[in-house]
Amino acid sequence: MVYTHTKELLATPPALEPITLAEARAHCRVPDSYTDDDTYLSGLITTARQLLEEQCWSSFVTQAWDFWWSSFDNRMFIPRGPLIGITTFRYRLPNSPYTLTDVSEYDYEVSSEHGLWYARLSYNATWPTSRGHYDDIYMRVSNGYGPAAANVPTPIKHAIKLMVGDLYANREEAAGGVSKRVESRVDSLIGPYRLLRM
Repeated sequence: MVYTHTKELLATPPALEPITLAEARAHCRVPDSYTDDDTYLSGLITTARQLLEEQCWSSFVTQAWDFWWSSFDNRMFIPRGPLIGITTFRYRLPNSPYTLTDVSEYDYEVSSEHGLWYARLSYNATWPTSRGHYDDIYMRVSNGYGPAAANVPTPIKHAIKLMVGDLYANREEAAGGVSKRVESRVDSLIGPYRLLRM
């Protein structure tokens, strides 16, 4: 599948992380009486989650993302999953370039192919006429496994813990990423959840 969008932007970050600070502390075997590294560990959780989301081209806990295209297409693949829904779908009129107009909800439908979600024309519908310029089509989508950490698959949460544990234990080498041993285990865990992207 070829993604034809021109750019993407995180609109609303997740309200929480897939694992808690307490879970990270337990995984790293940090004593209950030692809290000096709590802020650092929280940062590692976010870092690990963001890195894995990029590798999977997914959102784990519900987020909102904005995507832009230059023109309508037969199948407008949404380059991040799992899709919860399209909340906004707009385009620029040829004679009104500074105004975004809603695409009728009757003109398109959502479908998927091999786990990849896309918007396509409804039966007997036609796309509206846009200017055909850069970033003329705008879509905001809600995606993720759900609003709670419990919605995130266990292997993904375990991969986050492995990354956090490795980065915490080897903080001096953390700039180079996780160790090869951990990287291999993480790849195995997230493999089934990695979306195709070209």
